[in-house]
Amino acid sequence: MEKPQIDIQYVAIKLIRLLYEQGKINKATYDCVMEKYAPHPNVSEQTDTHKIPPS
Repeated sequence: MEKPQIDIQYVAIKLIRLLYEQGKINKATYDCVMEKYAPHPNVSEQTDTHKIPPS
């Protein structure tokens, strides 16, 4: 039996959002990480199985 694959980028984005909402990181850090790693709206949605709602 194969182990399930985890979309690491999806999990990382969820974690950074959670940390920001809890006040563990500041807005500048959140914005920097999201700019670099969050999926951009113009990226093909065919490969994105996890939808991340806009903040």
